[in-house]
Amino acid sequence: MGLQYQYEKLEDEQPAYNRFTSQEIDDFGVLGQAEWDPTEKWNIVAGARVDFNSELEDPVLSPRVAAKYQLREDLAIRSSYSSGFRAPQVFDEDLHITQVGGSASIIRNAPGLREETSQSITLGCEWSPALDAEFIPKAITADDTSPVTFELNGFFTRLEDTFDIVDADDPLTPEREFTRVNSFGADVYGAEFNITWQINHDLRFDLGFVEQRALFDEPAGDFGSRAFERTPEHYGTLGLTWNSPWCEVFVGGKYTGPMEVPHYAGYIPADRLEKSPSFFTLDLALARKLKVGDVDMTLTAGVKNLFDDYQDDLDIGPNRDSGYVYGPRFPRMFHLGCKFDF
Repeated sequence: MGLQYQYEKLEDEQPAYNRFTSQEIDDFGVLGQAEWDPTEKWNIVAGARVDFNSELEDPVLSPRVAAKYQLREDLAIRSSYSSGFRAPQVFDEDLHITQVGGSASIIRNAPGLREETSQSITLGCEWSPALDAEFIPKAITADDTSPVTFELNGFFTRLEDTFDIVDADDPLTPEREFTRVNSFGADVYGAEFNITWQINHDLRFDLGFVEQRALFDEPAGDFGSRAFERTPEHYGTLGLTWNSPWCEVFVGGKYTGPMEVPHYAGYIPADRLEKSPSFFTLDLALARKLKVGDVDMTLTAGVKNLFDDYQDDLDIGPNRDSGYVYGPRFPRMFHLGCKFDF
């Protein structure tokens, strides 16, 4: 059992844009959890949390439960239910993004704004087969476990009272006003597949892929689309870690599928909903540990986004849509580092 108290104070001032944001939020949570093994094959964890948030009139109860069933020695089935909420706030990073474009925006919460809530269910299995050398060479592990693990998980999340931003501009003021309101419900669902292969003591391979859908109950937003903006329907990751005799080598890749991105007029003649291309970024990194007297030194070098797969249609000029950004966070970037451990 436990208690948690969180306090946040925000002051954000832009006098040139006549925008002053001040907010104080405190949240007090009471939580409890219990774990139970009714048999050797079953493991059950159940708990709940009650939050008293200063932005909400009533406390919020968030129960959760998870269960694991060891069907066989190499096969486990897992399932869970969880709930959560997001309290209203007045600050939004979109305010700073639009300011970069030379415009000022203010977002206000609608009177009686309710918290956004979620109900999530997952069901999956984890398989660690005993593989022989004719198929995949078995890793040498301390506990003699299987070197390969396959995971397949399905998930479904129901959102209620989702937050949305609607235009509430007053033409008599220099800035543009918006109001945060409760909107339609939404569903997020899909499946996730992961493979982990410990090839040997020094070499590990990971691969994952997610196929999902994120849809509002009804068309929403400025473009009347049911799909979540800037949310791909499929994405994946891969990783390779090699502890070589000379250094540690890491290779990481990330695939991001196409997504819908709003693009507002200025640089372009009219508002439109864009369909972004897919992206694949590859990161490489090397780490070498050295002993300098009694000090441990680690040298690192690498490159992020090796192929420079980056958004190629950014708006330019004073009328650009500064919020029209999607895809990888960085273009190709080289980095060097040095760390000392005393």
